[in-house]
Amino acid sequence: MIVEYDSMYDEEIKDLLVELQSHISDIDRESYNILIDDSRNLYFNTTLEVLER
Repeated sequence: MIVEYDSMYDEEIKDLLVELQSHISDIDRESYNILIDDSRNLYFNTTLEVLER
């Protein structure tokens, strides 16, 4: 089921984005993709900005 975005889901969305980025960084042999301390919030905010365009 697809639900519309609601800010009540923000923490769950952040968890999923970090899980995805973690997997990508694990399989990235050249280490182009890394997780930084604030990846959770930065990735989330960037994703929202892109989706709002």
